[in-house]
Amino acid sequence: MPRQNVEELGPPPLPFRVDLRTANPDGVIRFETPSECVREDEWRAKMMEAGLRQKLGGRKVTRGARNLLAYLGAKLTGADDRPSAASRVAMRNWRVRVCSWLWSLIDPLEAKQWRFFTIVLPGWWVASGRLKKLTAKQLIGRLRRALCQAGSSDASGWLYAMIDGEFDGSTGGFALHVHGIATDGMIKVLRRLRKQPQFKRRMSDRTRYPMISVRRKLKIDKPKGYLPAAVTYTSKSFWVQHNSLVDDNGKRSRVGKKHRIAERKHLVRHLVWLHEQPVRDQVLLIHLSVIGGRLVPGKRGAR
Repeated sequence: MPRQNVEELGPPPLPFRVDLRTANPDGVIRFETPSECVREDEWRAKMMEAGLRQKLGGRKVTRGARNLLAYLGAKLTGADDRPSAASRVAMRNWRVRVCSWLWSLIDPLEAKQWRFFTIVLPGWWVASGRLKKLTAKQLIGRLRRALCQAGSSDASGWLYAMIDGEFDGSTGGFALHVHGIATDGMIKVLRRLRKQPQFKRRMSDRTRYPMISVRRKLKIDKPKGYLPAAVTYTSKSFWVQHNSLVDDNGKRSRVGKKHRIAERKHLVRHLVWLHEQPVRDQVLLIHLSVIGGRLVPGKRGAR
């Protein structure tokens, strides 16, 4: 059987290296440089050190912060080459390999043959203190089952998705979701998800999402702009904070701009969670396989 561990991808085709093609004609799209990633990991290590001097929400998170601090130190010296979504250095390498391969696969396609999408599943909002109780494998498994019920096994095309998260400082919780790319028949599968009760649009869903409103649980966008911008957005290298407010009608909406997670304990909790989830468990591949270090489309099942 073909091996589907996306961590085993080899070097991408040179013409599609997202780090070498860093800007669109207007110079708007940038890709993080190695030095920027090193500085970010150094800062994250300092946050781990500072976090260990305060209450983080239990021994599991404290132990995880110590492990991540040791990993970041080894990563910065080149002594540890394991991938971790909590390391900007490691995620840059991931994005260069995986996103470049994705770019090479969608580049020959017509615009109508592929879509960028965002999916939120019921139960993917979680209070900061309970994040440690979730696993990426469980979340991806739920998404895989929903897609299977919508006919993914027999559909043409392929799908790639990866977990992302956003912290709402107003509610003290993380809104987890996935970003991804789908082609051909898998686009129809995504649209069929809307027939499932959990994906029907509602202005609010306070039963499944305490304290927040979810307007669109499935968003499918037509491709536009610079291709590397779309493919790299599927595999973001850190989570942001975006606060919200409730108006007089009880409707919750985002306010202000996205920024780095401000409170240290929430930042540490999310980085520890990312580090403890193998990167391959945060990814869903359908009709995509890794064979001989190459990303190959075809109906070979889902991982």
